[in-house]
Amino acid sequence: MKPLPDLCKKFEELVEILKDSDPSKKDSVVLLLQDMLELDTPDMMVNEIRELGELSQGSKDSGNQLFATVAYPPPNTAQWEVQIRRLHLLLTVKESASNALTNLEACRRMTFFSNSLFMNMPRAPRVRKMLSFSEETTYSKSDLEMENEDGVSILYYLQKIYPDEWNNFMECINFKGSEILENDENASLRGQTLSKTVRGMMYYRRALKLQAFLNMASEDEILEGYNSIIEPSDEDRKSQRSTYTQLEVVADMKFTYVATCQIYGNQKRSGDMRATDI
Repeated sequence: MKPLPDLCKKFEELVEILKDSDPSKKDSVVLLLQDMLELDTPDMMVNEIRELGELSQGSKDSGNQLFATVAYPPPNTAQWEVQIRRLHLLLTVKESASNALTNLEACRRMTFFSNSLFMNMPRAPRVRKMLSFSEETTYSKSDLEMENEDGVSILYYLQKIYPDEWNNFMECINFKGSEILENDENASLRGQTLSKTVRGMMYYRRALKLQAFLNMASEDEILEGYNSIIEPSDEDRKSQRSTYTQLEVVADMKFTYVATCQIYGNQKRSGDMRATDI
């Protein structure tokens, strides 16, 4: 597929012309289609020389240039305009390599979530049949400092298996030395199954809102960015027609979660610190 870069370039030029729908550029559309056919024929057609020759000969016999009868400009409907503009954005907006995910765990989670959007969702079991398990919600300072029989603490272990995340965390909070031990949330979100699970559940709502934004937002809103929508003005918060409100409604319709702790009531009444963690 050596011609693929050239084919992509021609396709971008074609989409650019289709986006503008300028009737005077029909000849350019015809030439681009002919060029794309010539680039794509050797790799994608069987007996390409004979097939292309017959196609060209048929056009000559009819007195028409190849692709001369193509319908251009296309019907200018609202749906067509939206779709062609989004296709143009996908082709022309180039992501920098510096923006690519370098963390393997982040890549794994993104892949898992993307695949889950297309899965056949099983029905949730009845609450009485759901399995329960016992686990601490978050690590305490003593938990993080406690060393096992090999002299390795949980904090040291997490630093070694998540080195890039640890460096990012240190940079964000700008703490030094043992003061980092005062904040156990970072460690719990990487080492505690329950904390990771609940946080992951909440990320589904955020991801659904982002997906809804890409489906519903106008071209101008997409260019302004998602952050401009999730940080709305007071007027947009109160308006029922704002994009922010529509995203909230879609997320509320699609996302519901239940998290329970069977002994939370007893812990709260007894003043157990674990009730505060929950």
